[in-house]
Amino acid sequence: MSKIPDIESIQKIYTSKLGTGVDKRLWLESNRLKETAFTPGEPILVDLEPNKAVITTNLLSNKTVAKRKDKPVIDIQNKEFSKAFAGVTNVTIRIFSDRIEIEPLAEETMQKEAKAKAENPLTFTELFSGGGTLSECFKMAGFKPVAAVELEDKYLETYELNNPGCLTINSPIQNVDWTALPATDVLLAGIPCDNWCPAGKAKAKDTGKAVEEAGDTGYLAYYFLEAMRVMRPGFAVVEEVIGFAKSAIADVVRNVLRVMGYHLTETIFTSSEMGGMTKRKRYCMVASMKGPIKIPQSARFTQKKVRDILEIPMSERVWLTEETNQSIATFLRRERENNKTDSKRNFGVGRVDPDDSITPTVTKHYTKKQMTQPILYNKETEEYSFFTSRELARLNGLPDSYVLPSSETTACEIVGQGVDVIAFSKVAEAIMNSKYKFNN
Repeated sequence: MSKIPDIESIQKIYTSKLGTGVDKRLWLESNRLKETAFTPGEPILVDLEPNKAVITTNLLSNKTVAKRKDKPVIDIQNKEFSKAFAGVTNVTIRIFSDRIEIEPLAEETMQKEAKAKAENPLTFTELFSGGGTLSECFKMAGFKPVAAVELEDKYLETYELNNPGCLTINSPIQNVDWTALPATDVLLAGIPCDNWCPAGKAKAKDTGKAVEEAGDTGYLAYYFLEAMRVMRPGFAVVEEVIGFAKSAIADVVRNVLRVMGYHLTETIFTSSEMGGMTKRKRYCMVASMKGPIKIPQSARFTQKKVRDILEIPMSERVWLTEETNQSIATFLRRERENNKTDSKRNFGVGRVDPDDSITPTVTKHYTKKQMTQPILYNKETEEYSFFTSRELARLNGLPDSYVLPSSETTACEIVGQGVDVIAFSKVAEAIMNSKYKFNN
């Protein structure tokens, strides 16, 4: 496409749908033409090339500007025009004082490019990547990472360890130049969820802050849409807490993506029902230029036991009791107090038996010793042992080939704020296999 001319020299811009029939038809009826060289009766010449037409005045031409109800009209319909705009439905018309330029609507062109990327999806880019747990799901399905964007460099360094050679961008999302990123078939986004998760709302309430949906991170959904507008992947995946689904921002995301031509598939699933080991519930939106994507809702439960994922055997672990550890003492005291009340916020210690197949959800702040997070429990001795970061990674389905950072705190943050790999691998597989389902 040609460069858009200086805006000061343009009289008016239209976007219009070409008429259909035996040949494509351009109908331009505008009083604004009276301020240009294109007045009724003026002879005009239409110069055509692929995906472009330029109309100028020319005394040697037999075609003239028509008139309808005192308005100048330019009407073009012939085989040559149809050939120049083959496959084009909508156009942009720019009226200058001495010429008129017609080109395919940029939005239509970008949607065609996105559809082409959906035909054989192979590459992906992840926004808000963290340490790349969602990227692991797509790599396992056969995709290749080409770029990742993350604000926290301590997380991005782990992403780099696991994805050597991939372009990484350490920057606030609003500062990213989307045109500088490689072309990508799939765009992944785990938009920070503080505003939609129960913990974030409870924290705001406890600190006396107003619980506002946009909050400190809600605006980030805008930049995801901006990336979609510029990059136009064939597919996009939004991973979120389930509260996001009913938010006003989610409605904005839905509506904008639909206008861009994407078909949406939305689901909420529990990891343990998808073959994972935790109770983590997650919202997932898949945007596709091909058609709805069917995400398998597996009823298969994992056959693994907690003892199968232990890095440190039961006999070699550090075991804690109420008498020897302040955190355990606090957990048990709070549990006893909660059980005495009728409060709806009653909760207990996240005890996990070695023979359990399903555990409580791992969160970002595991090292802060929160009582509801999973903790290994020996019921015979009534002792407790905290999981290592590698054990937590295994609970979330991360393979042992995934390199964790040396800092236990950072490792637990990456795992706790990441996805359940077993569950989201099914999403990745559904997208990879879609080329066989929707090729028409």
